[in-house]
Amino acid sequence: MRRVALPKGADALGALANVLKKHREGRSGSKVVVFLPTTAAAELASAYLANRGLSNAALHSRKSQGYRTRTSNEFRDADVAREHALLVATDVAARGVDYPGVSLVVQAGTPDNREQFVHRSGRTGRAGTAGEAILLVEDWEFALASDMLSDVKMLDVDAAPLLDTDEAASQKAMNRVAPDVRRKAYVGWLGHTNARCKVLGWSKQELVDRANAMAREDYLLRETPSLTPRAVGFMGLKKVQNLRVEKPPPKHNRGGPPPGRRKQSRKPRR
Repeated sequence: MRRVALPKGADALGALANVLKKHREGRSGSKVVVFLPTTAAAELASAYLANRGLSNAALHSRKSQGYRTRTSNEFRDADVAREHALLVATDVAARGVDYPGVSLVVQAGTPDNREQFVHRSGRTGRAGTAGEAILLVEDWEFALASDMLSDVKMLDVDAAPLLDTDEAASQKAMNRVAPDVRRKAYVGWLGHTNARCKVLGWSKQELVDRANAMAREDYLLRETPSLTPRAVGFMGLKKVQNLRVEKPPPKHNRGGPPPGRRKQSRKPRR
């Protein structure tokens, strides 16, 4: 198992693309699974990687059962001798499905716990076949991952050769991702990381400020995505600044006229 710790400000998705391209060097085929922490993150990574020339299939709980079954079967049956098969997934892909011949598993981001990390890594190197597992973490989550996996033997790999030097190509790929996909990734990151604020030592304000910077600098969104009042309340962010909150729809009186219109009085018939 190998660990790649990205330096502050590094392009995480660009580095992921380089990890995958490097794995393909000198191979006529490969079978790779990339795990992301949320459905929205998987959708974003899948679209971004496709725009970088890495065709793939996304697999997560929001896909229909028919799609998931078909995608799983196609990936399982891929011929690693002559094709590159890439699955970008959440833990849906790690539950009860055996994928023979997986040559690489990449976990992009710190897993929820040690057991999840081990289970995901177990997708590769099965039945005596060769395989490798890589944990790709950003600078802000390195300490969290180190504490969680302190008893797991991993080889730290120099991140420098994997950093994306083609900033223009990376930005072009991100800009081609649908804005709605990028907005959902922002909301998903907020919700997922919000649960880790205490162990990360972050205040709610720091969480939102980091998310907003990510929306601008990484997702290249022109404005910070908005959250529903319900989501804000659920995440305990009501008193946090720099957060865009959707306005609730106007409430209509049951059986009464819409706002702005007066109820007309009926004149008695003569």
